[in-house]
Formats: sequence, C-alpha cells, structure tokens
Amino acid sequence: MPISDCRVQDKYTAVMVWDKPSAIYNGLFEAILPKYMLEGKDIVKYDGYNRSPVGTGPFIFSEWKAGEYVRVKRNPNYWRGTQYPYADEVVFRFIPDINTRLNAVKSGEVDFAQMTPTQVKDVKDLPNFNLTLVQQNSWQHFDMSIKTERGAKIFGDKNVRTALFQLIDKKTIVDGVLEGTVQVADTVAPTTSPYYNPNVKKYTYDPTAAKKLLDDAGWKVGADGIREKGGDKLSLTALLSSADAIGKLYWQVIQQNMKAAGVDIQIDTKDAATRSQVWRSGQWEIQISRWVLPADPSVTGLYSCKGSNNMTGFCDAAMDEQMTLSDQELDPTKRKAYLFKAQELLAEDAFSLPIYYNVNPIVTSKKLGNFKASGTNLGSFWNVFEWYLNK
Repeated sequence: MPISDCRVQDKYTAVMVWDKPSAIYNGLFEAILPKYMLEGKDIVKYDGYNRSPVGTGPFIFSEWKAGEYVRVKRNPNYWRGTQYPYADEVVFRFIPDINTRLNAVKSGEVDFAQMTPTQVKDVKDLPNFNLTLVQQNSWQHFDMSIKTERGAKIFGDKNVRTALFQLIDKKTIVDGVLEGTVQVADTVAPTTSPYYNPNVKKYTYDPTAAKKLLDDAGWKVGADGIREKGGDKLSLTALLSSADAIGKLYWQVIQQNMKAAGVDIQIDTKDAATRSQVWRSGQWEIQISRWVLPADPSVTGLYSCKGSNNMTGFCDAAMDEQMTLSDQELDPTKRKAYLFKAQELLAEDAFSLPIYYNVNPIVTSKKLGNFKASGTNLGSFWNVFEWYLNK
C-alpha cells in the first residue's frame, strides 16, 4: 500500500499516512532499518550492512564465518529490559545436508534443529530431545509459467492446466513421501486460519479424467507414448533447487504418474541462487515451491496481475479486484468475504495448485527452556529472548 506521508511526531513516534485504507499495515513495520548505516546506500547490495547487520532484537551480531556459522551475543540495550535475554550468546550453524544435521542432533552437538518431515521417524524417540510438529502458514504449490511463448501456448488452455492438476497425486505425496506428517492443501489459507475457505474447487488425482481433457485439447498419444500436438511433444521441464531433498522425492511420484498419462517430465536441477534467478525471470515451464503468508494474510503480491512475486504471468482482473478490496477493508467480516472469493477464483482458474501445508518439525534439547513453537511467519525464534539452557 503506498504511503503518502511520513512525519516524526516525537522521539519515539512516527506517523504514517496512507492514500488508501490498509488492512495489512501491521506487517510493514517488523524491521526498522538504521538510517546512519543505510542512508544513500543500495540496501540490497550494501555488504557493510548485510555482513554486519544492526537491529532491535535481543542479540547483536558478533561473528559470521561463511558457510559454517553466525554467532550473536547478548544485547545490553534490549528494549524489553536488562533481564533479557537470558542467554549470553547463540550460535547458528549452517548444516544444509539433512543427514549431517540428523547426526549433529543425535550426537548432541546442537540444542535446536529444524528437521524435514521425512526425518520425524528418526527423531521422535530420541531420549534427550523433544519433537514439536507445527503446521505453518505455508504451502507447497504447483505452478506453470505463461511468460514464455511455449508456456503461453500450452498452459493457456485450461483443459491442459486442469489435466496436469488431476495428474498430481496429493495423497500419495502426503502419505507416502512425507509419511503423513503434513496435510493435503486445497487452498492458500491454512486450515488453522480464520480466512480458510473449505468450499473452493478441489482437484483430486483422476488420471482417467485427465487423459480425456488432454485428448479433448488435441494432445494425442504418440508412438513413443508421449502426447503431441502440431509437432510439439507434451514434454515439460520442472525447475528444482539442488538443495530441495523432499522435492526430488515428490517429483519422482509426479513423473511416474504423468508419464502413464502421456506427459513427459524432465527435471532441471540448479543451485538455489540460480534457480531463484530463473524463477524470477519467468523463463521456466513448471515448478513446485513454497509460499508463506503472515497470520493476517494478503495474497496480492503472489497472484495479482502486477504482483511483485507473480512470476507465472497469471492474470485475472476479477481476482485482482477481490484481493485489492481485501487489502483495503478494515472490517474483518467483509475482508474475510473478499478473501474467500479470491480463493474461489484462484481455484477455478487452475493456474496454481496447492499440494500440502508445510509442517516444521523442530527438535529441541530437553535442557532448553522456554521454547515455544509458532505456526506463523514469526518463525521459531520469536521468543528467543527468554530461552535458557539448564546445566
């Protein structure tokens, strides 16, 4: 939402003026940046801040050893009072390999770790650790890009989009790949949210219906078993991060199911940074990724025609209207109605398929006190100021 004016009222008060009502203003002020460091700088590229950040939290930056750890120490000027934080320092270790991370937990090298859903069985009975499973305001979703000429040609047909949705077996992914630790998703709002709409159109695994839709769209099975139309084979490339261990597993399921229906899926695996660049360019065909919403949600940036994170090219003016109204509506009941309608339109358009709601398996040492899990975008460290370790 555009801010038309900002003025300082006193030492501790800034007054913001919007040109329109904003229902999501609270989320805009979670992090206040230091003027003395950043004025006149390119915030995104300025390493002086990015490598040695300054904030208002319970800890201050101490040391960063690239690829290994970040160390923070107690902030003596923390605004909650001198009794906080309880801990003198926290060390954040980078352990991207999930098996190495599991071994670090088992050996007691760490007091806190975020695991993957596939590792729940490995950590749930560890004698010195507690396991917490927290459903997030986050979901995995299957997307198609129409920003390329080929993508617009193939995915511009709703029959094709719907067929691809019907070839994704959410239940097998949830119960098989993720071992029942997550919940099937049919819309963007989690079931724990007051904005969850249970009545959206649902897409279930239905290969028979999918094959008919592809037949009707003119994609006929060729001699090699792959569908083709006008000399173009229905062979699609999926963009995947090399760090996405779970993604590699569920794409195997999707590849198998789609191949049986005459759709060939090739996996284009790239390092995380390159994958992000390609995604932002829109020059890809299909992908599965993760979105996170604040507890008080807005999906405008994700799905509006000019949304900053809409990299699919998807555009629905009717849905834009509902999202804009929801962002500007201060009455919770009316806002809920707009978000319900936006969810219904998103499902009907068949451009983005929610697959499952993410869960965050967290293991904490039984020596760690005051850990309180959060299912919102605040993350796991929202109350780190009151964590402590028993001897």
